[in-house]
Amino acid sequence: VVLLLLLGASPAVAETTASQRASAEALFQQATQLMDEKRYAEACEKLAGSQDLDPALGTMLYLADCYEHAGRSASAWALFHEAADTAQRAGQLDRQRIALERATSLEERLSKLEVRVPAARQVAGLEVLINGALVPRASWNTGLPVDPGPTRIEARAPGKKSWTVTLAVAEGPSSQAVEVQKLADGPRPKASALAARSEAARGGSAQ
Repeated sequence: VVLLLLLGASPAVAETTASQRASAEALFQQATQLMDEKRYAEACEKLAGSQDLDPALGTMLYLADCYEHAGRSASAWALFHEAADTAQRAGQLDRQRIALERATSLEERLSKLEVRVPAARQVAGLEVLINGALVPRASWNTGLPVDPGPTRIEARAPGKKSWTVTLAVAEGPSSQAVEVQKLADGPRPKASALAARSEAARGGSAQ
């Protein structure tokens, strides 16, 4: 949700071209056909592409609905909230009400995952990622809505070996937790590599 809000607050992008609008419409039409055929994973991909090309509140609502049908409850919940905010700013109160109702109905069925990072393991430069997306430090040790299914957690830091684990997040309502383990030290640079860096540094200083 934080990421979605940040995206919503970003500066305006370049105006959509006629070609982009045409491509977006084609993708949207393909997506609605796929949804009729209950091929939701493919439909969501098309809708996301349409929204990227020509952002529109209607497409956003369709995509959130598609995510819900595809079992991506957290993605749907977050996008319905974004749609409600967008609708409010546009003065489209009916769409705002619908989006909020859909988000509320999903909230009770969310899967939540808490990534526990003990203070003793919070080394300098530590980053925690869920399925490749960076988790803000403020969200550590907090239950976060995630989509059900295989979920990869990674912790990494400079000079350390990365730690990863993959677990199956159960369909909601559910709550799970995973604790980041102590990161082992990474391999030390070889003496030859250190000498080369030192030589390069001296050469740069001479210039």
